[in-house]
Amino acid sequence: MRRTLCMAAFLGLALGMAHAQQPPAPAAKGERYLYLVRYGVAKDLGATLTQHFGTESGVQFVAEPNANALLITSPTTQSAELMKLLDQLDRRPRQILVDVMLVDVTLDEKGEAIDPKDFTGAPDAVFAKAEGLTKKGKGGQTRRFRIAGLENQRATTMIGTSQPYATGITPNRFGGAGGPGGAGGVSTSINYRDLGTMLTVTPRAAGDGPITLDMQLDDSRMQPSEGAPLIGPDLKATEFIKTTMSGKVQVTPGEATLAEGVRTTSKDQKVQTLVIVSAKFAEK
Repeated sequence: MRRTLCMAAFLGLALGMAHAQQPPAPAAKGERYLYLVRYGVAKDLGATLTQHFGTESGVQFVAEPNANALLITSPTTQSAELMKLLDQLDRRPRQILVDVMLVDVTLDEKGEAIDPKDFTGAPDAVFAKAEGLTKKGKGGQTRRFRIAGLENQRATTMIGTSQPYATGITPNRFGGAGGPGGAGGVSTSINYRDLGTMLTVTPRAAGDGPITLDMQLDDSRMQPSEGAPLIGPDLKATEFIKTTMSGKVQVTPGEATLAEGVRTTSKDQKVQTLVIVSAKFAEK
């Protein structure tokens, strides 16, 4: 009995040593293939996939910028998931139409202009209501812009001109009577300033849901002001108004909304610019 137990122990030890000396089973070989990027950028697509898969063993993406392609190494078991992600990420970007209207309104004694809720809804109705402020004497200039941009790509529109404005009046020292330099004749000093609007929009969307616009606006204009100081007989100083906005605006496709974070600067601080935004997917 004792001899049988010793023999069994010996055999168990021998089998254990033999098993320990065996090399580990080789890992399953991954697949290697080249994916030609259709619409995106190979480097950016590779970085996104690397972030998604993290440090999973056997998954690797190498961007080939000259061919805009990805050299992919992955286990066979993950090939289906990987191809599904590639198909979702590397798709044709959709075109998005963005409408922006700028409306100058005059603040009341309390420093208020309008209720933002009045400028949210169907774009045609909202834009018509904004234009109606001018007819009611509550608004000034209106400017409207349309940008057709692609998803995740920046689009810019710029409209501008150099405008003259008077800076002062100087009496003429010489000049004959009846001429521009005659008795009481004056010369008006003129300067020029670049004015206009620059609008930059980067639209982003997930599915058919809300559209997020990364928007930057820089608008400058001149406007006569009753409270402006006189710089000469019957000649008032020109007032310049500047409106800036930089941030995100989330829009439901097919609706308009009032952008937040808009800053308007003017000498009398009685003018505020409303920035109304709408966006929708272009029809295929």
